[in-house]
Amino acid sequence: MSTDIITAVLSRLKTQPSTDQLRCALFEIDTIISKQKGRAKDLNQLASSNIILEYTIPETYLLLDDGAKQSIFSILSNRICLYQLIVKISADPKNDVYIRVLVELVYSRQFVDIFSELNNQSLQSFRELEKLVTFKIPEALNKCYLQHKTKELETITAKYYHIIFSSVLKEVHDHDVTTLSRSARILDSLYLADPKLINSFFHEINIHRMLCDVYNQISTDWRFVKVLISYMANHLDDSDLSIRAYYFILDDLSFNHRSTLLEYARSIGHLPSSKVILALSFKNSEASDNQCTFYKFLLECTVQFGSKSYIAETPTATQQFFTRFIICLAHYCTREQLNSLSRDSSFICAISNRLDSPLNLTRELGMCFADFIYGRIKKDGSVLFDIVDLQIRERTIFNACEPINIQTNGRIHNSHEAISYLQNRKMTTDGTICKRVISLNHPEGKSSDIRSKDDKIHKDNTVSIPVYLKELSSYMNADQQTDKFAYEKMDVAFAIAPQMIRSKANTPELRFYSTSILQDVISMSNSADNDNFNTWKLSTMIALNVGDFDNCSNASVKAFLNGDISMSSRLMILTSLSLSCRELSGKYNDNFVEGKDGIEKFTPQKLPESLHQQFMQYENSDSPFFETPDKLLALNSDMKALRVDGQVVRVSSTLKKKLSKSETKNCVAGDKKNTVFINKKLPQLFYSLAGVWKVIDGFTGRGFNLGTFSAILNSEYFHNLRLIYECAIPSSIELPEMTKDLLLLVSNELKQIAFNKKINQNELLHLFDCVQEVLDIDNSVVPLTGLFMNILYDIYGTLGQLIENDLVVDEQCQGKCANIIKKLRNLIF
Repeated sequence: MSTDIITAVLSRLKTQPSTDQLRCALFEIDTIISKQKGRAKDLNQLASSNIILEYTIPETYLLLDDGAKQSIFSILSNRICLYQLIVKISADPKNDVYIRVLVELVYSRQFVDIFSELNNQSLQSFRELEKLVTFKIPEALNKCYLQHKTKELETITAKYYHIIFSSVLKEVHDHDVTTLSRSARILDSLYLADPKLINSFFHEINIHRMLCDVYNQISTDWRFVKVLISYMANHLDDSDLSIRAYYFILDDLSFNHRSTLLEYARSIGHLPSSKVILALSFKNSEASDNQCTFYKFLLECTVQFGSKSYIAETPTATQQFFTRFIICLAHYCTREQLNSLSRDSSFICAISNRLDSPLNLTRELGMCFADFIYGRIKKDGSVLFDIVDLQIRERTIFNACEPINIQTNGRIHNSHEAISYLQNRKMTTDGTICKRVISLNHPEGKSSDIRSKDDKIHKDNTVSIPVYLKELSSYMNADQQTDKFAYEKMDVAFAIAPQMIRSKANTPELRFYSTSILQDVISMSNSADNDNFNTWKLSTMIALNVGDFDNCSNASVKAFLNGDISMSSRLMILTSLSLSCRELSGKYNDNFVEGKDGIEKFTPQKLPESLHQQFMQYENSDSPFFETPDKLLALNSDMKALRVDGQVVRVSSTLKKKLSKSETKNCVAGDKKNTVFINKKLPQLFYSLAGVWKVIDGFTGRGFNLGTFSAILNSEYFHNLRLIYECAIPSSIELPEMTKDLLLLVSNELKQIAFNKKINQNELLHLFDCVQEVLDIDNSVVPLTGLFMNILYDIYGTLGQLIENDLVVDEQCQGKCANIIKKLRNLIF
C-alpha cells in the first residue's frame, strides 16, 4: 500500500508541481520511507532518488526554501540515494547544482541519519556504507574541488572527515546500541584517512569518554590501539608529567591480550612510549601471574638481545633502544627472578656474545645490561665491570629506564587531569607560537638604528638592519597583506640571514630561536621571486645546523618526516644535514655554501651609541677583561655574538691588539678534524637516519613509497647518508658500528632491487658509492673481513645476480659494479 502511495507521489513530482505541492510531496515521501524496513525501504529509496535527482533538483533546487531542502536531505541521507548522487556528479562534474546538494547535505543535520542503523544492518550494506563515507564521497568532493577551485569546496574537503567522525559519535551517543563493532570499524577507517582526528582522544574529555565507551564494549581493537600508540610516540616527551598523562589517558581503555601490548612495547622504538605500554600491560593483568609473564618475556628478549644474527644484522640505533627496553622490562621482575635469569644459559650466552664482538658499542651494551641485573640482585649498587667511563654512561641509561611510578603523589591522578594537562600545554605552545607570529608581523620596541646605504633595497631608509635573531625572524615572516615594507624586509633577510646566524653560532640567543627559524626557512616559499632562492635557503639551513647542531639536527629529522612539506624541501633537509656535518667535522671546505664571509653589502655606518660607549671603556689597559687570556677569549666570544657584519665596528686599538695576540697564540696550522663532533654528535645523527630508513623500509618493503618520486628520494637518502658517513673516516671511535649499519642498509636494498627487478640507475649508483666508500677504508682502521664477512658476502652475491639479470645497464654503474665485485673477491677469497 505504501509503495503505491510513493509511486503516485513520485508521478506528481515529474509534472513540475507548485512549490507548496512539491514541499508536501517531499514530506509525504520522507514520512512513508522512514517507517519502512528491509528490501521495500531500499526499493523506495532508489525510486525516490531517481526522480528527485532527475527532475526536482535540476529544475527547482535553487528556488526551494529551507523546509523543502531539509525534506530532500532527509530522503537522500542513506547509502542508496547518496550513491546515486555521486554517480550524477561523476557523470557531469561541471554541474554546480548536484555539487551544491552534496555539500549542503554533508553540512545538514540530517546527514547523521546515514549511520542510524549502522550496527544492525546486513554485512553487505555495512560494507557499502563504509566504502561510501570513507572513500566515494571524499573522492567526489576532491575531484569537484580540483575542477572548480571554490572556497566552499576547499572548506568541505578539509572538514569532511571531522564531520563524519562527529556524526558517528553522535549516533552512538543518541542511541542505546548493544554492539558497537561497526562504529569502531568506521572510526578506524577515518583515523587512517585523517590521522589528526585522533588528537581529540587526548585533548577533549567528552570525545575521550565517548571513544572509550565505544571501544570498551568490544574486544580490543588493535587497529585503534596502534593509532593511539603511534600518536603517543610522536608527541610524548621524556618528562615525568607527560608520561603520567599519557598513561592515565590510555588507562581508560581495556586491553584483552597483554602479550600483544608487550610486543607493541618492544617494537615501538620509543622508550617513553614503551614505559607507558609496559605499565598498562602490568596493570591490565592478573596479579598472580604478573611477574611470571613479564619474566618469560624478559627471557625471550634476552635471547634476542644476545643472538649473533641480531647483533650482526640490526642497526645500532635499534640495539640501543632495545637495551634500554629490556632494562625497563627487568624492573617488573622480582629479585629472585633476576637471580634466576643471571644463572640461565640464555643470559650467559647473550652477554658472552656481546663481549666477543669486535665492536665497542656492542660490547658496551652487553656490559650495561649485565651490570644492571647484577646491581638489582646485590642491591648495593655494585657492578660487574668496574670501568669509570662506562659507569657514568650507565647511570644515565639506568635513570632513563626507571618505570612509571603510579603510586607517587603528583599533579596527575586520572584521565581528566591528564587531558587538562595536555590541553594547557597545547594552549601554552600555541599561545607562544601565536605570540611569536604576532610579534613578527608587528615588532615591538625599537629595532637597531643601523641603516643600510643601499637605497634600492631600503626605500627611504624605512627598513633597518636587524641586530637580533628575533628581528631577523620577523623580517622573514613579514606579512605582505598588512606590512607595506614586507618585500623590503624579506630582501634584507635574504641578503644577511646566513652570515648573521653564523655570527651568533653556539650562543644562547641562537639556541633559543634556532628551531623556530629553521621551521620558517623550511616552509618558506619564494614569494618575493628572489634569484638563487634555493641556494639561500640551503645556506641558511646549514648555518643553523652548524650554529646549533644538537637542536637543529633533531628538528631537521622530524621535519623530514613531516607530511606537510614538499619533496624539494625534504631533499634540501638531507643536503643541509650532510653538508653541515662536513663543515663541522673539519677538513672539508664546501665553497659554494654562502654565508661564511662578512656582510659587505649591509655594513652599518656606526654602532648605536650605547654599544659604542661600551667599547670605549675597553681602551683602558687595566680593564679586568685583560687579566688573563681566558677572560680575553671570553670577551672575544661575547663580542662575536653582538657583531652584525663579521667585524666589530669602531673597535678600540688596544682591544684589537690584545685579540690579535691571543688568537695568534691559540691558532693551529692547517686543517684539523673536530674529534669531539665526529665521536659524539655525528654518529647519533647517522644512527637516527639509519633508523628512520629501517622503520620506513619495514613498512613499505622498498624504502620511501612516493610513486614517481620514490627513486629520487631513495637515491638522495643514500647519497647524503654516505656523505655523513664519510666524515667519520678514519678517526671516529664509532666508525665500525657506523660501517655495519651502512652495509646492512645497502645489502638489504640491493637484495630488494634484485628480487623486484625494478631499478633506478641513479639509486643504484649511490648504493654502489656507499659500498665503495666502505671498501676504500684501510684494513688497519676497520678490518672489514674480520667484522663483516657475512654482509660482504651477501653484497657480493647480490651484485652477481644484478649482473646476471642485466639490471645494471648504465655504463658508469657497470664500471663501479665491476670494480666493487673485484675488490670484494679479493677480500673474501
